[in-house]
Amino acid sequence: MVSQGKITEEVIAASDQLKFIAKHGSGVNNINLHAAEARGIPVFRAVGANARAVAEHAITLMLALRKSLPHLDHATKVGRWLKGSFIGRDILGTRLGLIGMGVIGHEAAAMARALGMHVTAFDPALRPEDVAGDEIEPCSSVGALIANSDIISLHCPLVPSTRHMVDAAFLSKMQSHAVLVNTARGGIIDEVALEAALRQREIAGAAVDSFEAEPPQSDHPLFSAPNLIVTPHAASLDCCRYAAKAIELVQFAACKGKYFWNRVPATDVICMRSFGEIPAAFFLARFRLRLPVISLSIVEEQVTSLYPMKRSAISGIPSQTASF
Repeated sequence: MVSQGKITEEVIAASDQLKFIAKHGSGVNNINLHAAEARGIPVFRAVGANARAVAEHAITLMLALRKSLPHLDHATKVGRWLKGSFIGRDILGTRLGLIGMGVIGHEAAAMARALGMHVTAFDPALRPEDVAGDEIEPCSSVGALIANSDIISLHCPLVPSTRHMVDAAFLSKMQSHAVLVNTARGGIIDEVALEAALRQREIAGAAVDSFEAEPPQSDHPLFSAPNLIVTPHAASLDCCRYAAKAIELVQFAACKGKYFWNRVPATDVICMRSFGEIPAAFFLARFRLRLPVISLSIVEEQVTSLYPMKRSAISGIPSQTASF
């Protein structure tokens, strides 16, 4: 079982009694999946256990940025009393764009809707019927989402095609009053480009919970940029969710790698082998809390360039439907 340590090819090769690897969390960037797959070692994750905590953290950062709290905090502390000159922005009617609609994305969308935000979402596996009745508008492309959002929140995995997805070109398409929130993976954002965009006032602010190199150096150039909130990859670290992740991993161990293909209660888990660059479980677990039935063939057909995955990755898995 691993949380923050790195499970490299050398670690895996040195462990001749290793039966499976369990991640105390959902991100598997610290595990060499190719090395594990080559040795037939399953990799499990506590998918969804921390979803509520991460979504709450994301919403908190959105509200802080939308209400200009970093700016007001700094101004007040240095003696600039902005009452009478400052005009804030409403939360009601704010256009939130979500990139990635897994369990965390769905949780964040529900909270945002409760606050009166208009939610749009882009995910290559998302179909209109997947969010029917949730008051979430599917977006056909990342570009369209960027251009029409007041807040952009990242909830996608870090894979080769999403590394530095938020680059100078991405940031230049954002509206000048828009803000960016990242509670996903640090490598999704080009931190040099983000620093430049903040300094040049191309965007109104950003909140970052994870970094390309962790922990970042205290003199990281990004830290001196204006209207920036940073937290130490702590979005999922609340007491209840931390316990929930541990419980799910104990369930992984108890089932000894069996696949659950029938009805899976919300308190149970989906155990899947890891394939290729990201686990196949990513494509299935996203539907666990929202859809009663999903066909593996549908998941296969919906995968597009944002989350690259070979069709062979799903071969060998029973072709029946999985009811979550």
